[in-house]
Amino acid sequence: MSYENLANPSNYQQLAFAENGFRLITASSTPVAGEYYRAVYALEDSVVTVASENGDSLDGAVLFIGVSIYGIFSEVTCSSGSVLAYIG
Repeated sequence: MSYENLANPSNYQQLAFAENGFRLITASSTPVAGEYYRAVYALEDSVVTVASENGDSLDGAVLFIGVSIYGIFSEVTCSSGSVLAYIG
């Protein structure tokens, strides 16, 4: 699945309301190849690695409960805790 162009109002509305769905990612989750994610939300204090399509990637970053990060991520993994990764 390729990521959507947010300049299109229809795509923006779908992504803003998570109509493409999300993945619950924990330490035991298997990455899904070919998916892109637009936001990562920490359900608990978590250690994550995200591969960014634009800009810097994060390796072993701590996201505290309730924190969200936004971007175009081609991979999201979690070594501890749990996060929601919104498909985009």
